Amino acid sequence: MAPPPKPRAPPPHAEPSHSAPDAGGAGGSADGELIKPSCDELSYRIVELPNRLRAVLVSDPETDKAAAALDVRAGSMLDPPGLQGLAHFCEHMLFYASEKYPLEDEYSKFISDKGGHTNAYTAAESTNYQFDVNADSLEPALDRFAQFFIAPLISADGVEREVKAVDSEHGKNLNTDAWRQHQLAKHTANKGHPYAKFFTGNLETLSTAPTAAGVDVRAAVAGFHAAHYSANLMRLAVYGREPLDELEAMVRSKFGAVVNRDLPVPTFPEDVFLEPHLGRLLRCVPVREGHVLQLDWDMPPTDKLYKEAPSNYLSHLLGHEGEGSAFAVLKARGWASALSAGESGNSISSRGFFFVRIELTDAGHARVREVVQLVFDYIRLLRGPGGVNKKARSGLVFDHAWDELRALQELEFHWRDKLPPYSYATSLSTGLQHYDDKHLLTGLYSVPLRYDPAVIRAILDHLTPARLRLYWASKTFAPEASGEAAAAAAAAAASAEVDAAAASEAAAAAAECGAGDEGEGGAETGAACAAAAAGAGGAAAADGAGATVAAATAAPASSPLARRGGAAGVASGAGAAAGGGAAKPPPASAVPPAPWDTEPIYGTRYCFEKLPDDWLAAWDDESRPISPDLHLPDPNPFVPTDLSLRPAPPAGAPPGPAAVARADAADGGGGGGSVHGGGAAAAAAGAGTAAAGRSSPNPTVAATGGGGGGSSPKPAAAGGVGGGSGRLRLFHRTELRFKAPKAVVYLDFQSPEAYASPEAAVLTRLALKLLAHALNEATYFAELAGLSFSASNTLTGFQLAASGFSHTLPTLIETLVRRLASFKVDPAAFATVRESLAKEYANVRYGQPYQWALYRLDALLNYRRWRVEQYESVIADDAVASPSSLTAHLPRLMGRLFTEAMVVGNVTEADALSIARGTTDALAAAWGARPVWAGQEKDLRVVAVPAGAASVLAEDGPNPSDANSAAAVLYQVGPDELRSNALSALLVQLGKRDAFNVLRTQEQLGYIVSMFLSQEHGVHGIALVLQSDKHTASHLAARSEAFVRQLLERLEGISEEEFSSGVEELAKAKLEKPKRLGELAQRWWNEIYRGTLRFDRQEAEVAVLRRLTRADLAAFARRVLAPGAGRRKLAVLIRGAAERGGSSGEGGGGGGGGGAASAPPSTPRELRAAAAAALGEGERLRFFSDASEFKRGCQLYAGARPAGAAGEEAEGGGGSEDGGGGEGEAAAAADKAGGGGEGPAAEVMAAAR
Repeated sequence: MAPPPKPRAPPPHAEPSHSAPDAGGAGGSADGELIKPSCDELSYRIVELPNRLRAVLVSDPETDKAAAALDVRAGSMLDPPGLQGLAHFCEHMLFYASEKYPLEDEYSKFISDKGGHTNAYTAAESTNYQFDVNADSLEPALDRFAQFFIAPLISADGVEREVKAVDSEHGKNLNTDAWRQHQLAKHTANKGHPYAKFFTGNLETLSTAPTAAGVDVRAAVAGFHAAHYSANLMRLAVYGREPLDELEAMVRSKFGAVVNRDLPVPTFPEDVFLEPHLGRLLRCVPVREGHVLQLDWDMPPTDKLYKEAPSNYLSHLLGHEGEGSAFAVLKARGWASALSAGESGNSISSRGFFFVRIELTDAGHARVREVVQLVFDYIRLLRGPGGVNKKARSGLVFDHAWDELRALQELEFHWRDKLPPYSYATSLSTGLQHYDDKHLLTGLYSVPLRYDPAVIRAILDHLTPARLRLYWASKTFAPEASGEAAAAAAAAAASAEVDAAAASEAAAAAAECGAGDEGEGGAETGAACAAAAAGAGGAAAADGAGATVAAATAAPASSPLARRGGAAGVASGAGAAAGGGAAKPPPASAVPPAPWDTEPIYGTRYCFEKLPDDWLAAWDDESRPISPDLHLPDPNPFVPTDLSLRPAPPAGAPPGPAAVARADAADGGGGGGSVHGGGAAAAAAGAGTAAAGRSSPNPTVAATGGGGGGSSPKPAAAGGVGGGSGRLRLFHRTELRFKAPKAVVYLDFQSPEAYASPEAAVLTRLALKLLAHALNEATYFAELAGLSFSASNTLTGFQLAASGFSHTLPTLIETLVRRLASFKVDPAAFATVRESLAKEYANVRYGQPYQWALYRLDALLNYRRWRVEQYESVIADDAVASPSSLTAHLPRLMGRLFTEAMVVGNVTEADALSIARGTTDALAAAWGARPVWAGQEKDLRVVAVPAGAASVLAEDGPNPSDANSAAAVLYQVGPDELRSNALSALLVQLGKRDAFNVLRTQEQLGYIVSMFLSQEHGVHGIALVLQSDKHTASHLAARSEAFVRQLLERLEGISEEEFSSGVEELAKAKLEKPKRLGELAQRWWNEIYRGTLRFDRQEAEVAVLRRLTRADLAAFARRVLAPGAGRRKLAVLIRGAAERGGSSGEGGGGGGGGGAASAPPSTPRELRAAAAAALGEGERLRFFSDASEFKRGCQLYAGARPAGAAGEEAEGGGGSEDGGGGEGEAAAAADKAGGGGEGPAAEVMAAAR
C-alpha cells in the first residue's frame, strides 16, 4: 500500500533510546515565506543564531503542552571502525548529567515531574533529541536540554553502566526480523562504505574489544561529541504557548552558548552497493512465520527533489491496491496478502533506496518468479508504451495520476489533524535539515509541487532487473540453511546398494518430487525427495562463488531454483492459487546446497547468490506482453467536494445526554429480551449528571428499537426502549471545536455467538478478515482520500470504526454495511485469509517476552478470555476452520445483535441517525437480526486477584531461542472510582521516574523498564514491567518488589512541596485538551464501551485529586503495595533461553535456522523454584500453572456502572479526608467488604466457576 505520507518520522532503524516546491504551490497562508495549511492557526518563525544554529519556533496560545527537539547532523555512519555504535552510545550518555546540572538523571526527573517525557534516536546521518512538558515549564526544561550540547558530563562510572543498557537494547532487537533484515542489507553491501557498519553497538563493540585494544571508551564518547556536535549542524524546533518574540528570546539565551566549530555537513560516497552486489538473491531464515519478498533498488538521492516528489509518485502507483494494480492482480491469483512500496526510510543523502515489499501466500511463495514478473510488468507499464506523460493503456494519462496524487496530498495537508507538540517538534527539527524554509511544511507532508516527467523517468530507469536485490525470507529454507537437506542426500548416497528396479523407482520418485507439488509433506517431503534423487544418482555442483546455478538439476533441496521446467520455469495453476495447507519448501534435487552463512551480529542464516540469468532475461524482456489485468488506477470516488461545516449546536444548550427514543415497534421475537445498557443505565447517566451539576461534553444519547416504520426521533425522559424491540443505542454530538469537516463513527455489534467458544472467536475473526479482504480495493481508495476504516473482533462481538471527511464518510459506511449484509464466503479467498490468520496466531510467540507477559496478564484478569494456543488449534482443524463452518456460523453471529453506536464531528443528529439506523435496518433485513435475550448483554468481568499471598505464574517464553526473560507485576487497586483512580495516578506519577532511574539506570536490569497505570475494563492497577537478557525473570520480579518497598518509604516521608507539585503536574496532564477529533472521540468511546459513561472523567478526577493529602497517599500506598493481608499482587514470569540453558548473545538471536540453539523446556520444579525466588522477604506465594487454575475459586468484580448510578460516590470522591492517614468512608467500606480495598464495588462480586 501507499497511504498519504505523514510528517517525517524517525527512520525505521533509528535507535530510539529512552522508553521507543514551487512558490505558492500548495496554496494556504504563510508566516513570511513559510507555506502553511489553510487550517493551521499556529504562528511560525525561523531564526538563525550567531553560532549558526537554526531554529523553527511555533507559537500556539491554546496549547497545554510545550515541546522541543534538536537534530544534529552526526549519526552512526561517523562511527570509527573500532567503535561501532559510538554515535548511539554518545546519545545515551548525554542524558546523564551536565556541568550546570551535575546531579545524575536530573534532566529526566525534571521532565517527568513536569508531566512530560523525553527520548532520542540515532539514525545513519543524524541524532535527534526530544522532550515535552507542561506548557508553563518550557523555559527551565529548555535550559536543561541545552546543556546536552554545551557541556555534558560523561563519567567513567556512567559509561560502564550505560553500555549495558545499549547492550540490552541490542538484545531486545535480536529476534526482530526488521532489524535482522536491515543488518543483512548492510552485511551484503560494500564493506568499505560506512553504511555497512553496525549502528546499534553492543557490549563487544563498545567495551570488550576497545578496552582490550587499549581504547579509553569514556574519552572516545567525549571526543565524538567534541568532534561532531557543532552548532552549525544543529536544527532546533521549539513549540510553546508564548508569543514568538518570547520563544526567540528563550532560544537565543539558552542555545547561544553551543559551540560552533564550522564543520562541513558530512558527506558520504555513493557506492553503497557495487556491481557484484546487484542482480542478486538474498534468501534468509526469519524468526517469524510467513514468506516475505522484497524487491530493493538503489537509486540517485531524492532528498533535494521534494518539490517533484518522484518517489511519492511511484509509491502511489506501485503501492496502489485498487483494481488494475499489481497487488490487486497478485491478490486475485491468491499469491499475496499485502504489498507496500516506496522510498525506504533508510535512504541516505548520497543514495536512495526504493522497495516493493510483498507478503506472500504459500502459493505465491511457490511462484516467486511470476510474482516478480508482475511487478516488472507494472514498472514497464509506467515506463514503456503509455509511459511518462503518454497515453496509457487504461485511457488515463500519467499527468492525470500525478494531478490526483497532488490533489490528495494537498487535501491531507490543508485539513491535517493537529499533531501533539512532541511529535510535531521532532518532525520540524528533522525537516529543517532537509527542506528550504518556505517549503518546510509541504516537504514534511510530501506535497508534490512540480510535475517533472524527466525526474520520474530517471528513477524508473533504476528500477531494472539488473539492479535488483531480491530479499526472500521464509522458514521453509531452514532445512537447507541448517544442512539438513544435504545431510539427507548424503545419507541416501551412502546407503546400501540398490538394484536396478529400486534405482528406477527412486528416479521416478525424484522426478515426481521435482514437479513442484505443493501438497502434503512439508520439510519431510523435501528430505525424502533429496534422498530419492540421490539414490537415482543425480548430482551437480554449484560454482565456486556459490552464486550461479546452471540448471534446475543443480539446485539445492529448498532452493527457489528447484522448479518444474528447470530454472526458467515456475509451476502455475489455479489449484495452488486457492492456497490452504502448510507452506512446503520447494522440491529437492540431489546436489550440494548453495553456500549458507551466518550474519555475525544477529545470527541470521542467509544465502547470497546471483539471480539466474533466465529469470533476469524474462523480467527484462520488453517484447513480452504485459498482463491485460494491469492498468493505472481509476479516479478516486471518495475525494470530498463539500468541506463546509454543519451548523453549530445552539449557544448555551446543555451538553448533557439528552435522550432521544423511537416509538416501540415489536419485532415479535424478543421474548422478553432487553436492550443492553439502555433504559435504566442511560436514565441513571442523565440523572447522575444533572444531580452533580456537571456541564460535561457528553454526546447525545439516542436509543432506537428494531423493525420498520415508527415515528421520527423525539425527546424522551429516559434513554432506553423496553421489551424485546430494542436493538440500537446511539450517541451523537455535533463537535466543531477543531473546525474540520471530519467525523468519527464507531459501531459496536454485540453478539452472544461471537466469542462463545474458541471456535466461534476464530470464525468471527475469519469473517472480519474476509470482509476486509473483499473490501480492500474500495477501502484503499477511501484511505487515499483521507478516510480510514477498521474491523475488529471484541470479547463481546465485533466493531466497525471509520473516520475522515464527513462528506464521503457515509458513502464508506454504506459500502461496508452493504458488503456485510450480502456477505458470502468465497472458498479461494477463505483459503488465503485462513493461511494469513494461522501465521498471525503463530507469530504471537515471536514478539518481545515482556509483551507475552502482558498478554498472559490480560488472559488471567479477564474472566472469559480464550488464548492464542486455543486459536492455533482451531485454525489448524480443517473441519472447523472451513468455508462451510463459517457459512454456518454467520447466521448465528448475526442472528441476535445489539448495536451501540457513536457518531461525532461535523454531522447533525439526522446524519447520525441515518448512519446508525441504516446500518441496523440493513442487517436486520439481510440476516433477520433480532435483539439479544436478557442475560446476554455485554458483561465484561475482571477477576479479583486474591488478597494476601502473591499469585505467581512462571512459564517458559514461547520462543525457545529468545534469550530475554521478562516479568510483569500487577498490584490490583480495584474498580473504577474517582478517588482510587486519582490516588493510583498520583502514585504512578511520583514513582515512575524513580523506577526507571533505579531499575534501569542504576541497577542496569535491562532496556525495558516501565511503571504504569493498568486498566482492564474499568478495574485499575499499578504495574511494573521489566525485560532482560542478563537476569532471570525471578530476579527481575524480586528487584521490582524491592523497588516498591523503597517507594513506600519515600511516600511515607514525602515533603509537602513535592506532593503538591506532583498533584498539580498530574492535574495539568489530566486536563490536557485533545488535539484532534479522533483523540476526543476515542476518549468518549472508551466511556461508552466500558459502560461507565463518565464523559467528564478528567475534570471529576482532578477535582478529587486536588483535595487529597499526603496522609491519603501514604495510606493508599500501604494498602495497595505493602505486603500483607490486603495486598492483591499478581506476577507473570517469562523465562528466556539464557536462564534455561539455551545460547544467547551475538549470533544467538533466535530461530533463524541455525543461528541459535533452542533452550530446553523448564521442569515444573524449575518453574516453582523460579516463582519462589521472585518473592520479597516475608511474602507468601500462591503458585499456579495456567489461567484456568488461577481463576478457579476467584471472585469477579461487578461489571462497570454508568456515572451517577446508585452506589457510586458523589463528585467529592468516595469519602472525606480525615487528616489522620485514613482514606475516608470508601476505603473503610472496601476494607470491611473484602479486606482488599477495592472500594464499594467489592460488595458486589460473584464467584468465578
